[in-house]
Amino acid sequence: MTELDRLAALHTDLWVFDNDGTLFDVSHLERVIEHLMDEFFAKLFNTNFVEGRSIRIEYKKRYSTRSTVVALHRGGIAVESFIRETYLAVGHEAISTCSPTALASLVSKLPGRKIVLTNNPSEFTLQVLRKFGLDHMFDSIYGIRELNFIMKPEHEAFAPLKAVLAEKKRVIFIDDVAENVIAAARLGCIARRWNGKRLVKIGGNNALS
Repeated sequence: MTELDRLAALHTDLWVFDNDGTLFDVSHLERVIEHLMDEFFAKLFNTNFVEGRSIRIEYKKRYSTRSTVVALHRGGIAVESFIRETYLAVGHEAISTCSPTALASLVSKLPGRKIVLTNNPSEFTLQVLRKFGLDHMFDSIYGIRELNFIMKPEHEAFAPLKAVLAEKKRVIFIDDVAENVIAAARLGCIARRWNGKRLVKIGGNNALS
């Protein structure tokens, strides 16, 4: 019996999944999006592509974040046009380079309510899920704007889970980033890391109930 089989046998009130790296391999698509980001910065600051990339990197350093969206928001720049010209401009051909993970193919078989909690824009996540016919399996998608520009593993990024946890209901959280898994476990979730092939436990987060 796999770890997912053991978890599926539990009465679970809420399943929480990350998107990129967990439900999908988006490594190629990420490079396409980063290229569009550099073009956006070049246009925004009226410079060339190489300088645009340098400005984007410096922006993230200045605002102490890994996310260009968060850096723009902290810099007082509206993110709507940025998301539209980067994440949502990749096109169907680029999205087709994504590949659902083995985990994604099993989601429909899991009992209970399911949501996506991602550091990416929710519109982008919906676009990818819809491309592969998986969007109907999730009740909600919480992206960086819905999370008030707070990224996992920050405590506040898990706000959508807190009401369920406060009622002592069971929440299973699955992510490919260890720090996110550890943060979710500290909040009271049953949390597992997806390593690209299977679910694994991290540290002392072994309880199934």
